[in-house]
Amino acid sequence: MTNAALVAKIIRAELKKHGIAGRVKSSNYTGGSSVDVYVSDQLPATVQKIKEFCSDYKAGYFDGQTDMYVYQHNDNPTVSFICFPVTIQVAKLKGDRIECIKVACDAWDD
Repeated sequence: MTNAALVAKIIRAELKKHGIAGRVKSSNYTGGSSVDVYVSDQLPATVQKIKEFCSDYKAGYFDGQTDMYVYQHNDNPTVSFICFPVTIQVAKLKGDRIECIKVACDAWDD
């Protein structure tokens, strides 16, 4: 099992443990690997907790100033990138659900 598949399995188990419906997909490619975490219609606090949990499995970060990926020491299995594609069902938007869009879009104007 690749590190990406192992990280995806760990994240799936964590989502299930907290009763969060979602989909997790791993990818391996030349020069790295990634995991996509798809959750829909979650409150901003829930999304933030998922991101915090997943950050333990990132191998590092991309430094745009030096134009290179910086690896950090981590004892967990890791992947180069963990992405959170936004999936919101517009028909269900109400009150707090609109906050999901604001959290997902860094450039949101009030």
